[in-house]
Amino acid sequence: MENRVCSTESVNGSCDVWSCQKSAAASADHLVIMVHGILGSNADWKFGAEQFVRTLPDKVFVHCSEKNMFRLTLDGVDVMGERLAEEVLEVIQRKQNLRKISFVAHSVGGLVARYAIGRLYRPPKKENVADSTDGTNEDDIKATIGGLEPMNFITVATPHLGSRGNKQVPFLFGVTAFEKAARLLIHWIFKRTGRHLFLTDDDEGNAPLLKRMIEDYGDCFFMSALCIFKRRVAYSNVGYDHIVGWRTSSIRRNYELPKWEDNMNKEYPHIVYEERCKARDAEQSELISTEDDGSDKLEEELVAGLSRVSWEKVDVSFHASRQRFAAHSVIQVKDEMMHMEGADVIRHMIDHFLLQTFVGPEDVVANRLLFIKIVLEVYISGEPVREIMWDPLNGHNTWRSMDVYFKPEEVRACIVTCGGLCPGLNTVIDKSFGIDTAVEEAQRATNAAHVEVESEENGVGIVNLTGRYSEGTGQEYVAQNMHAVDEGDASGNRLLLDVGLWLTQKVKDHFTKVKKMEIDMKYIDPTYMIRAIPSNASDNISCTLLAQSAVHGAMGRYTGFTVGPVNSIRAYIPISVSTSSSQYVYMRASPMAKTI
Repeated sequence: MENRVCSTESVNGSCDVWSCQKSAAASADHLVIMVHGILGSNADWKFGAEQFVRTLPDKVFVHCSEKNMFRLTLDGVDVMGERLAEEVLEVIQRKQNLRKISFVAHSVGGLVARYAIGRLYRPPKKENVADSTDGTNEDDIKATIGGLEPMNFITVATPHLGSRGNKQVPFLFGVTAFEKAARLLIHWIFKRTGRHLFLTDDDEGNAPLLKRMIEDYGDCFFMSALCIFKRRVAYSNVGYDHIVGWRTSSIRRNYELPKWEDNMNKEYPHIVYEERCKARDAEQSELISTEDDGSDKLEEELVAGLSRVSWEKVDVSFHASRQRFAAHSVIQVKDEMMHMEGADVIRHMIDHFLLQTFVGPEDVVANRLLFIKIVLEVYISGEPVREIMWDPLNGHNTWRSMDVYFKPEEVRACIVTCGGLCPGLNTVIDKSFGIDTAVEEAQRATNAAHVEVESEENGVGIVNLTGRYSEGTGQEYVAQNMHAVDEGDASGNRLLLDVGLWLTQKVKDHFTKVKKMEIDMKYIDPTYMIRAIPSNASDNISCTLLAQSAVHGAMGRYTGFTVGPVNSIRAYIPISVSTSSSQYVYMRASPMAKTI
């Protein structure tokens, strides 16, 4: 039976949507704030709100914002953001059982939501976890949004980079004269909001508001708030959106816009491209030049600023739809009668809503494991499985996938033992290498490079020990012109670039252009030799002992662990600890010292 939806509209026009089943409504602790766009109203999200509650009746309580409707949307992003922040706090105070919060915002509403979370940000009350021994609630240790745990921040056709710039407002046809005229006249039509969108505001000599919003500014913690959300997602129209351009809604530079093809997926026919982008720090962003991109300096600052956090980018196309010319409204399903073509976008949004996201090679694995876990919980409720033993023999990415899979507070229908072995093993090849075997082979490659370099005048040797380029090492440092290729392998995974080739070119350029000298370079990549070599006796014994330890741990009722050597003693290490921070190569450690 379909879940029925209840809703209420206040005197002010705000709309709350929840499940009509009392038990489901009572357990719903996830507040979803839906924000409309310019000249819009709370009715714009009616379809989306109802679909969220029908699909997740015992999870979500939806509130459609009402304090910035119609002409109030012309008062400016900051004024609207202040109103939205107040409105969210009122909802939280009214419904005391809320624990989590997410935002789903359309068009300018996405900018308003970004401003509002900056005002709602609450820093952690404790400096570190050690301080929590005095009985402080664990929630006090974490930063929150209005006292709630931030989960999803989703924008739909939002002009994150503003509306200034070539083709940022498609109905101006990319004509420079029209775009310049719009900058001068927009405030006559859209008032203060227009100034914010076209970056022409200079309140009291300050930088444009959108630029201020890529930093923590005064008592508004814009970026700190954005950082603490588990997911940040940007849905954007690749075409036929005459209000908001593809580049500004997807937070990309021109050359970063992907090539896309018609989607054959019947479930989400209008989703044509999905990309998960890692966070880039300031130094990495400086490596990217805008000289050949046509972007102005301010737009580049906005892209770089927002790219300091990871994003899921979902590109949508209605090019084959009869409703394509209304793409800006269709993507939201603003009107059920006129815009139903966009229903699959809402469905895609909901289906991914509860998935915690990672950015890296473990993405597909982690999400797939979550799906398997949910299926187990739903379909084995009659006869609960007593124990499931899962021992992946892989590296750090699989650890992170296991950490997603193992959530003890969520395991209901089955008791799961989740154990793993330390990296240095490989499941793809039967007789795989171990750490000692890898070091021995790397030593041979290093010695070979040394001999080659010593025998040549101005010899330079490079030995690439970063692993296969498909692992993704150094992608953020690869030169801009090498990003032009955007293809996938047979499995649909994005083909990454060989950082070794880029590195050799950089070294050559340094000596020939800076030092003005010729060199004889020898480049050696022993990656596949290391992968294919059978493990030696030492590693065979180590692997056997580690595997035995993992089995013993499972039999001892331990779970959520990995096995590895600690001070030469095999120990059970919590997966959450092993994935809590970046892994570094210690140059003075024994394996690296032997290699060098």
